[in-house]
Amino acid sequence: PRKLGGAPHIEETRIETEGLFALNARGLSVAQIIRLYPALDPAAVEESLDLEQQLQHNLSIKRAA
Repeated sequence: PRKLGGAPHIEETRIETEGLFALNARGLSVAQIIRLYPALDPAAVEESLDLEQQLQHNLSIKRAA
């Protein structure tokens, strides 16, 4: 309960960072994401978006190699 395995997610939730990143990529701001998920801490949303940006960057480096 309250945990999600196998995918990066916000601690103590079942909300995947990839889903938040997709919302952000579609133009939603952190404030708008918080309106969708009011129980989330804005700092946790920022950290999840940073994580996904790092992962995307790492994938682009691997593809270029």
